[in-house]
Order: sequence, then C-alpha cells, then structure tokens
Amino acid sequence: MNKKYLVAFLSIILFAWGAFAADKANWGDDVYIDADGVIYAGTGMTIPYQIHAAADTLTINEGSKLHVFGNATEYALTLPAVSTAAGIHYHIVVGLSPSGTSYTVITNASENKITGVATVAGESVAASDEDTVTFTLDAAIIGDYIDLYSDGVLWYVSGQAFAATGIVFTGT
Repeated sequence: MNKKYLVAFLSIILFAWGAFAADKANWGDDVYIDADGVIYAGTGMTIPYQIHAAADTLTINEGSKLHVFGNATEYALTLPAVSTAAGIHYHIVVGLSPSGTSYTVITNASENKITGVATVAGESVAASDEDTVTFTLDAAIIGDYIDLYSDGVLWYVSGQAFAATGIVFTGT
C-alpha cells in the first residue's frame, strides 16, 4: 500500500477513535505498524488491532480494538451475548472490499439487540432491534466502518459507508 494512503487511512481511523493529532505535520514517517500488529502514530499512541481473515467470535477481551475485515471472501464476526458485554466497544472497519459476497457482523444467538444509525451515502439509515449488520458486496469499500457499544441491554451502532447500501441493517 502506498505510504500516503496508509497515513490517510490511519488518520481516519485515529480520528474516529478521538485521537487525531492537532499537528498533522508530525505524522510523516512516524506512522507504522509493527510485527505484532500495533499501530504507532506520531503522537506515540498505539492502537491494538486485529485483522480477521475468517469467521470469528469476538470476545470481551477484544473490546476497544480495531477489527479489520481483511479477507475479500465472505465471513461473519459474531458479537458476544449483549448481557455479558456492558461497557464493551468494537470498532469494525472494511480493510478489503468484499468480493463474491458480503461481510456480516451478527449478534449472539440472533439477539435482536442492535439499535442506532449509520450514515450511508450521506443519508441516515436507522437500526432498531436488528441482529445483523452487512457490509454489502459491490457497495462496501475500504474504510467503511461501524462502532458498536454495549450497555448490557443493547448494542448501540453508529457508522459510515460511502455508497448506497454499503451498510445494511436487518433483523429476524
């Protein structure tokens, strides 16, 4: 990946985490990812992250990490039961555009507990008692993301996708 695109991508991620450096001139060569998967920014801040290449069930211990869809084939990330996740936050981002089919984030045991709103192609898309978030094939692009926060009762979602239907909420 071209270095200037990596710095721009990391700037977006760090901004979403509320840690954007006011003096962007200091970023230059100071942004890199080490062999352990830790992102280092010019401010000295590190962000733990995990690149997912296959279906996975997220754990409570993986909260506050950047989770990246890093394989272009379809798979799902499953959230822990909402009742066990009070105070947990997941930031999930598309690292490779889906190819062949879509990426999904699903609740444990199809709990209809996802509520919130995402900005999709500049429009607000609401989620109310949903169990699936889909980053859709041919619409989701690198950088589309969602944030999920739990209070132990619901998963509160916010996010952003560039293209119409880039993020879709559904419930069963």
